[in-house]
Amino acid sequence: MRIAFITPTLQAGGYEKVIIAYANELSRRGHKVDILCGEKTGELIETVESNIQIYDFQARARSFLFPLKKYLKNNKVDILYSAFREFNCISILAKRFAKSNVCIYATQHGFQKDSPLVSKIKGRIISKADKLIAVASGVADYEAKELHLDRNRFYISHNPVLDKRVPIKEEYHPWFSDDIPIIAVSGRLAEDKGKIYCIEILNKILMVQKVRMLLLGDGPTRSRLEERTKEYGIQNNIDFLGYVTNPIGFVKECTLFLHTAIVEGFGNIIVEALYAGLPICTTNCSGPLEIIENGKYGVDLGSVNDVGFVDSAAEKIIKVLNGELVFHGLKDRAMDYEVQSSTDEFLRMRNSINDQ
Repeated sequence: MRIAFITPTLQAGGYEKVIIAYANELSRRGHKVDILCGEKTGELIETVESNIQIYDFQARARSFLFPLKKYLKNNKVDILYSAFREFNCISILAKRFAKSNVCIYATQHGFQKDSPLVSKIKGRIISKADKLIAVASGVADYEAKELHLDRNRFYISHNPVLDKRVPIKEEYHPWFSDDIPIIAVSGRLAEDKGKIYCIEILNKILMVQKVRMLLLGDGPTRSRLEERTKEYGIQNNIDFLGYVTNPIGFVKECTLFLHTAIVEGFGNIIVEALYAGLPICTTNCSGPLEIIENGKYGVDLGSVNDVGFVDSAAEKIIKVLNGELVFHGLKDRAMDYEVQSSTDEFLRMRNSINDQ
């Protein structure tokens, strides 16, 4: 089969890593795979298998329709995987204009907000997709309600996060040789990721016991976070490592993983942390809570908007640090998101009838 994936760029991000994992695995299985970029830029280009063709449409979302129509008209494609409402609409329109028989996988990886009118228009277009896919049940529920779509049409697809054939590459940090527990935090430093609450929680825990925090990732709120640690005088207890190419190598040496997003569609790093054997302490921000099955593989910290959230979260985390709360089967749960089984599921969806 010939399978194409749409992405704005190949810059480091959860969605981009997902499509590259799919693309590489499908290519290894002998399928012809294309990646269609709005702009062929980003550090993840080097992770794409050499026999995968990367197209540079040199187009933003609004102008993506015309090169996509041309591509579909000139190539017989079996599956076209798009994501997010704008590109899902564009894919469906391009298929119609090109008179193509391609099977559209219209997927949603997060939560988007549009005006009621725009949502209605997008919903009517997206309803024409061959397959409606969401990375988590919460995302499917939200999309169905916002776009007035039939919830039963949605497939819940496990992201291909892990490859069991590839060993975890070890990383070094001087803290790894000490006995002081380390809280791992990873992800983009942006407002919706709620990393400021990690700082607040760390400060609260340090009033009771020694602990350190490794914060992986970069973004617009980094300077604000660093300022807050200085205000509390806890800058020696936290290390901002910035963007790293192998976060799981650092995470595996830590004690637990803390996730304080305000809203999160999925969270690939949650799966990686489970695979590394770390219990998860997460807000009830949707996707991550589904991954830990509402407390079976970690702790539900509640919402950042809850009264007394920081104090409550700190108390729960201290219980995990001290072994009062123990979780089992973490790695087995993570294997539900292994690339080979996820790709099997990806291929089955083309010919299956969704009767969820």
